[in-house]
Amino acid sequence: WNQAKRHGPRSQKRGVNLLLKCTAMITQAHNALAAGSADDLLQCKATKCLFVFDFDHTLVDGNTDTWVQGVRPELQAVKRGKHECWTDYMDRIFEHTHRAGCGHEELWAWMCRLQLYPQALRAVQAVAKCEWAHAIVISDSNSVFIDWILQQSGVRAAFREVLTNPAHFNSRGRLCVQWCHSHSCQLCASSPNMCKGALLRGYLECSHGYQQVVYVGDGRGDLCPCLRLREEDTVVCRKDYSLAKRLAAEPSAVSAAVHVLDFTKELGDFIICTYLQ
Repeated sequence: WNQAKRHGPRSQKRGVNLLLKCTAMITQAHNALAAGSADDLLQCKATKCLFVFDFDHTLVDGNTDTWVQGVRPELQAVKRGKHECWTDYMDRIFEHTHRAGCGHEELWAWMCRLQLYPQALRAVQAVAKCEWAHAIVISDSNSVFIDWILQQSGVRAAFREVLTNPAHFNSRGRLCVQWCHSHSCQLCASSPNMCKGALLRGYLECSHGYQQVVYVGDGRGDLCPCLRLREEDTVVCRKDYSLAKRLAAEPSAVSAAVHVLDFTKELGDFIICTYLQ
């Protein structure tokens, strides 16, 4: 509340709303205990918080799509077309990777060098241990790379869902990646293969309902879902990256609280201290 007073009327309003929600939850729990209602008490203990993590530059300190191009020096010469969707470009990269003789095992070994940095790992492990929190990934990378890296870091089971561009190895042993979906969102027009805002909305519509969403991201593709969040939700964005800059330029555009962090130094500690204790 003291922080809200220092940051003006809008933050004060958010603080009041959160205090009212907390009071209502405490009252509900008290009534359930007084009435001896097991169902009501279980409802109080139900999942309340959804953590949504981007992947590149958020859980890993790098970009999986540019990282993979380091596996063969000649891949640097494969240029993206002027109007080519990034996902289509990456599919061409994987064709060149296959022609260069780089197979499943070599790709796996190379990609697994890009692991979760300590603060990201600390955050994910802490959320996984929390009974009332769930975690998902929404990323414009691909399913093969994300699964490999999460498994190598020992935290694949921490995520209930990974929403990303589907990828697989075909009968020739060539990695293929496809669009996650098509969309008509103007804010995400530069990425016709994915609207993260639509993905988050679809996931929330199919869920049991969360009292709070904590969105952790860094890039311009993360702006759309952040603009869809409510006052009781939170955006945690990476310092000096495009999402933080866009939100700083238009602070009134987002209803959720915004926190800007140096992810590699602060992310895990912040999530644990702010949400999980």
